[in-house]
Amino acid sequence: MIRLDLERERSLHPLFAIRDPRRLLDEIGLVKNRHIVPGQSLLFLDEIQTCPSALSVLGDFRELHPAQYVIAAGSLLDFALREFPSSMPVGRIEYLYQLRLWDL
Repeated sequence: MIRLDLERERSLHPLFAIRDPRRLLDEIGLVKNRHIVPGQSLLFLDEIQTCPSALSVLGDFRELHPAQYVIAAGSLLDFALREFPSSMPVGRIEYLYQLRLWDL
């Protein structure tokens, strides 16, 4: 697993201007000093709402590099999606909400 905390690692945000998923993975691998293997490695994008360009690239992974496992999470993602400047890739992203007992 390669975890990117996009809230704490803001220096990674410019990488998500790269719209080619394979090249993006190569760059992330260089920065993290890890080899990313499609179909074996999980890319975990934490606090993704802090980097709108990372949200945009999710659809590119599904279309252009479907073998790569990607999970995105964000504590304030619902709020960010309301103001998201681009359309989300319909049918390409699955949402999972976690309800905690103290949320009731």
